[in-house]
Amino acid sequence: MAVEKDHFRLGVTAYDEGEYELAFHHMSIAAEQGNPRAQCNLGYFYQYGFGVKTSFELASKWFTLAAVQGHEKSSDSLRQIIRNRDSKVYCFCAGIEIEPTIVVKKHKLE
Repeated sequence: MAVEKDHFRLGVTAYDEGEYELAFHHMSIAAEQGNPRAQCNLGYFYQYGFGVKTSFELASKWFTLAAVQGHEKSSDSLRQIIRNRDSKVYCFCAGIEIEPTIVVKKHKLE
């Protein structure tokens, strides 16, 4: 019998070790499986370019998916993207283009 991997935990460990591409890989699997914490963290990966090219559109998508499951940090992050105004981003929840300013810094994953 195959043991199912805890991709969320593997993603957090890889991130903490600075292995961003590996962290992105594992967090993507957990996010696709519907884990709202992984979806939020994947939003940060796209927002700040950890292990992947920066994409505010994809960051908004993952924050939105987590937010609709009641994940508060995702709602806050989505509001931050909407509130700031320097780069174009498509906000999936509102269906509008906006101009966000994002300060790049490393976040502590959940």
